[in-house]
Amino acid sequence: MRFTKHAGGRATGGTMTALALGMSSAMTPPSSAQLPVRDLSGYSDPATVFAVPITLDSPPGTVVAGIEETPPTDWTVSNISHSGTWDTQSQKVKWGPFFNPSIPTTVNYDVTPFGVGSVRCFDGTISFDAVDETIGGDLCVGDPIPAISQWGLVCMMLVLLTAAGVLLGRRRSHRDPRLRRDR
Repeated sequence: MRFTKHAGGRATGGTMTALALGMSSAMTPPSSAQLPVRDLSGYSDPATVFAVPITLDSPPGTVVAGIEETPPTDWTVSNISHSGTWDTQSQKVKWGPFFNPSIPTTVNYDVTPFGVGSVRCFDGTISFDAVDETIGGDLCVGDPIPAISQWGLVCMMLVLLTAAGVLLGRRRSHRDPRLRRDR
């Protein structure tokens, strides 16, 4: 299962800031039609390697771009495209800086999930001319509701029926004068 987040708003953090790129921070952000999109459709089940492509659509006139992506903790990252690197200290995949006209239209990497039965989320930021934007598209993968076996379902129903019987039994004894003990 995938959860999607539509890009919008400004992202904070990241090392591809105006100071790091030596540019002014007074640039206008790109329009929402030009924001990067992450695709997690390759996820099928835990422990299976899948590709994470990030589609970039740099605004016209962009001079420089940099990307940082944070996969879920403890997942293994491999096959990073476009000379990207894995920063073990920050636990991020990093690309760039890319200068026009060499800004790629897609970057990607592979991840191997670790752990089962939970929702795991990605986070990322792209900087176009020192303006940081959140990477949109797919945000999380996993199984939000763990599967319950038939035996577990039967046990749960017995507990609920027993609790309901106890509650109903107490109600009758308080309302029916013949069942009172104080007689």
